Amino acid sequence: MVFGDDADQGTLVLDNVSLEVRDGEFVTVVGPSGCGKSTLLNLLSGLIAPASGTLYLDGKEVIGASKNYGYMLQRDLLLDWRTILRNVTLGLEVRGVPGPKARALAAKYLQFYGLGGYEHKYPSELSGGMRQRAALARTMILDPNILLLDEPFVALDFQTKLILESELAMSVAAGHRSVLFITHDVEEAVSLSDRVVVMSKRPGRIKAVHQINLDCDRTDPVSARNAPKFGEYVTTIWQQLEIQTSTLDMQGLKSMRLANELSA
Repeated sequence: MVFGDDADQGTLVLDNVSLEVRDGEFVTVVGPSGCGKSTLLNLLSGLIAPASGTLYLDGKEVIGASKNYGYMLQRDLLLDWRTILRNVTLGLEVRGVPGPKARALAAKYLQFYGLGGYEHKYPSELSGGMRQRAALARTMILDPNILLLDEPFVALDFQTKLILESELAMSVAAGHRSVLFITHDVEEAVSLSDRVVVMSKRPGRIKAVHQINLDCDRTDPVSARNAPKFGEYVTTIWQQLEIQTSTLDMQGLKSMRLANELSA
């Protein structure tokens, strides 16, 4: 996937941005608020058109929405009047998949994401973490080649975030999918990604790209956070985001301490 610059209502959001995501690669974009991270995903999903620049998928120019993408936002956007089962099967219904087949497939995904037995519950009856699991199941059930994820775990507590990070990593590895992930959490970015792209302030430009090599099980976010090189990557990226070192040290030590407690 390669995409260029974009303008939003006369304001330059992205400037001379060129980024490629290879097959099966997990790429995360971090940067200051307002730098155009979400705009990248909106361009890819076809929700907005670029003022200039081109998007390619497998070497072919893409115009408009594509069934190859699965897009998940910060909010779960579950429909309150539909059960969890019917929320998860919504995309299949739109595609015309017969009801019995859709429900059988949804049952497998709900079981995988720890929602077995909650099929007939409504969103209001679930915790925030369970709702995000349902949203993830709704996204993954369409078997997208490319996942566009815009801070999907930002509102969750630390333990729930680790669990869903692990489930996401396992799902991606099993399906050999390409992922473009947006987050403000540098530690989350390093623990999940093959590459981390650092953006500048608006207009967003690519400031740095880091190839992440952690000698550990990448489907285990606690193991990733305890890898020898983890802190070095986090420190470098935070510094490029111009975050105060003292803040970095406090947050990094807090995260490391929580990870160690969870792995004990």
